[in-house]
Amino acid sequence: MKKFTFLCGMPRAGNTIIGSIINSNKNIKMTSYSVLPYMINDLILLKNCNSFRSFPDHKSFDNVLKNLFNNYYSDWDCEHIVERGWWGTDLNLRALDEIFKDTKFVILWRPVLEVLGSFVKVNKKNFIRDEDHLRYYVNHMMGDHGAVGLPLRSIKNLIEKKRNYKIFNYSDFLNDPKTFIINLSNFIGVDIQLPKKINQFNVNGMYYNDSAIGQEGLHTISENLKYVNKENYKDYLPKDIINKYKGIEYELKS
Repeated sequence: MKKFTFLCGMPRAGNTIIGSIINSNKNIKMTSYSVLPYMINDLILLKNCNSFRSFPDHKSFDNVLKNLFNNYYSDWDCEHIVERGWWGTDLNLRALDEIFKDTKFVILWRPVLEVLGSFVKVNKKNFIRDEDHLRYYVNHMMGDHGAVGLPLRSIKNLIEKKRNYKIFNYSDFLNDPKTFIINLSNFIGVDIQLPKKINQFNVNGMYYNDSAIGQEGLHTISENLKYVNKENYKDYLPKDIINKYKGIEYELKS
């Protein structure tokens, strides 16, 4: 069985470029935002259907769940996988505990307002029509199942449950990517080398297709380590949105 480390990161926090660095190495690969949490949730919900309730064969059902990771990644030619998703929610943690003896979690952190500002910066040219639409978009992302609210809830749960995690700050990557990757390697337990050239994120020859979700450029990276300007969220978020969400704004300490 392959070895897994689970990445519960904030979006817009360097996941794509860090994944590109990891994927340039032979024995370790990082996933895109994984569909496996959705598959696990849907499988567990099947236990509520009448067919299962009338004949509750838990052992056979759990065989499917326990082999999900092996089957899904059977064609991945590597020894270690960094699985990115909202793995810190209660349901997903219970499922992981059924499948694995030990689980280790990387928390990739970026302050919430910076994340929201970065989303707005990208999508102003894609679909955000005006400030009212911008407010709706941000509030939707901050919902319990939204693009920001869900990973935030997952991260908080990992910390509250005192799971085996380590926090990696996006700002540390920007300031010193070499040291960041060394520290990440040490925590995961796999040697990760920083490549001379950064390529667009891909695994097994597959690349992101952001146009399919109407967010062109969301996962496009410049192919060097100085690609990010230190953007100011105040340039992209209205004052009322900043005031609404600054109460949950905090820095996590590793």
